[in-house]
This record gives sequence, structure tokens and C-alpha cells, in this order.
Amino acid sequence: QMAKKIIVSNRLPIRVESLEDGKLNFVPSEGGLATGLGSVYKKDDNIWVGWTGYYPKSLGEEQIIDDYLKSESMRSVSLTLDDVKLFYEGFSNKVLWPNFHYFPQYIEYKNEYWEAYKRVNQKFCDALLKYISEEDTIWVHDYQLLLLPEMIRSRFPKISIGFFNHILFPSYEMFRLLPWRKELLNGLLGADLVGFHTYDDMRHFLSSVSRLAARSVKEQHVENGERVVLVDSFPMGIDYEKFEKTAYDHTKSEKESFSPLRIELEKHKELNPGKIILSIDRLDY
Repeated sequence: QMAKKIIVSNRLPIRVESLEDGKLNFVPSEGGLATGLGSVYKKDDNIWVGWTGYYPKSLGEEQIIDDYLKSESMRSVSLTLDDVKLFYEGFSNKVLWPNFHYFPQYIEYKNEYWEAYKRVNQKFCDALLKYISEEDTIWVHDYQLLLLPEMIRSRFPKISIGFFNHILFPSYEMFRLLPWRKELLNGLLGADLVGFHTYDDMRHFLSSVSRLAARSVKEQHVENGERVVLVDSFPMGIDYEKFEKTAYDHTKSEKESFSPLRIELEKHKELNPGKIILSIDRLDY
């Protein structure tokens, strides 16, 4: 068996929707993660493991989903409503998200959130064990799975694990407000390589590690027992050619096929000649 790359994230790069006739529909996700990694997981024997965002209504539905995912190099982790409420909406989005974005006034310090976060990270680990061999490279993504690298490491001491954080990493003064700070740092230090978008995020993480996890930090290296963890910044890009081609094809399209947004933009352009910068972003607090 060939060594493979296994990408792990909270959500898979597709959504499952239930249609009125009872059939299931599979729709590609629009998220930055899916866009940035689309080309990696479909090569060789690589797979992407995560949650579909859907609760199957029967064993039959579960089988249809699993078969479809297999054909697309994906595997699913089953989460319950309770998991999602406490681990995702709870710990991930009411503890980590506000802390990492410097909104400490929105943090909800609830132990049940933390217990669910540990439990679901373990669920991801257990799901992965079916597919992992020691030669593989595991690439874990984002703040929902900070404990996962160490959980995998405890089962496969020699395996290669990378982790990439897709949001900010806060300064030490902010991160230390979390009662679970040490466990979270130790979870991340299960990786061989920990990546962030910017130099600042990397610096904040190293500062937290040396002060809160009592590890020796030399430049971008953390000594973690017999292993050295490399920490670096990797600004994530987009598939530029794909966007350029889409924009070019768009200029050739007929008026009848314009989307409502494009119709609005065309009106705007007539009234206000000049450049338009259009940004699409998730609105937060």
C-alpha cells in the first residue's frame, strides 16, 4: 500500500442536501479551505476526512452518502446534534473564536463545551484509525481540531503530522484567559509542523508555548520531548488561473444570463464609472 496524504477538517468540501423526492444532492462547499485544497486530496490514494453537515435519516441514506464519498476520495465522521451544539457551536465558536479574535467579552466558559470538544476530537481520531498507516502524512486543519494532532501521535509515534490554523492566533495575554490553554497547546504540539497565515500568528503561538506549556523555543523550533516541532507562516493563496478564466468567460456572456448581482453591478457601473472592488466576507460581531 502506498503512503497517502490524509486531510482532516471539521467539514468536508461538500454539503449533503435532502431533496423533496427523498433523493440526496451533493453540493461542493464554497469555503476557503475547500477552494485552497481542492487539488490535493484527489491525487493518488489521498483522502479527506470530515463531517458532511448532514444527519442521515436511515441506514440506507448513510450507505448512499458513504458510497458517494468513497468515489470522491472522502470519508465521513458521524456527529450527533448534541456534538455539533456543544463542540462546534459551543467550544469552537463561543470559546475559541471570540478568544482568537480578541472579543473576550463574548466567551462562554462552560465545562460541558470543553468536555464535548475533547470527545469530538477523539471521535475524529477514532474515525481516522481505520485509514491510517505509519507511512502516511496527516494534515489537520483549523481551530475545531486543536487536540487531534496529539491524539493521533499517541497512537502513531512516528507518523508525519501537519497542522494549519485558518484563523488568527491571539497574543499570549489573550490566550492565557482560557482555562484549557495548556491542553490546547499540548494538542497542537503533537504535530511536526504547525502553520499559520501570518508571522504575527506564529510569534503569538511560540510565545504562548514558551510561557504556558513550559517548552524550550529556539527561533521557530519547539523542543517537545524527543521531537522538535517546526512552526512557520504560510499565507494561503487562491487558484488565480481559475478565477481569471471565470472572470474572462463572464465578460463574454449574454445579458440574458446575468445574475441578479451582476445586473445590480452593471447599473452601478453606468451611474459611477470607474473601478469597483467587491468583497465577499462573513460578517461577524
